[in-house]
Amino acid sequence: MRRLIHHSGSSSYRGRWSPDGESIVFASNRDGSSEIYSADADGGNVVRLTRDPGSANAPDWAAGG
Repeated sequence: MRRLIHHSGSSSYRGRWSPDGESIVFASNRDGSSEIYSADADGGNVVRLTRDPGSANAPDWAAGG
């Protein structure tokens, strides 16, 4: 197993692979609060998906992808 997602000084957790194996969603506190992000399978192209004033920390894929 190798670490794909790393951001200095933060935690990334609860990663879930997409059904096609092309990307991953995960929770991270890299921007100061727990939010959901996606990334390509190689760990590149990280995109923040949520802006929750509370805490977003349970990413998952919908049945349709």
